Amino acid sequence: MKVAIIRHGEVDYRWSRRCTSAEFDKECSEYDKAPIKDTAYKTPPADCRKVYISTLPRSLETALKIFGDRNFIATELISEVPLRSGFDTEKKLPLWFWNITGRMQWVFNIT
Repeated sequence: MKVAIIRHGEVDYRWSRRCTSAEFDKECSEYDKAPIKDTAYKTPPADCRKVYISTLPRSLETALKIFGDRNFIATELISEVPLRSGFDTEKKLPLWFWNITGRMQWVFNIT
């Protein structure tokens, strides 16, 4: 049996270069709701019986573009870990800072 796991295509979203913690959290939420770019995707073998996708809407959108209309198995087990600011500040900090500190939270299991 062949199984396909679909993450998602490239997200059509433009991040702000600098933002406060609240602005970054808002942008993370907007990013999670943004559509994917209209791109051609490589199609896995047609005999995949089961296709697993994350619970994010963009995963379903990507799977529909690849496989067409069929049943997909949505699971949070392959959903991305939510990204958010690690602390509150009104100071506008660069996007790279928020991305690094956000991922450090994943590494150290800080929620």
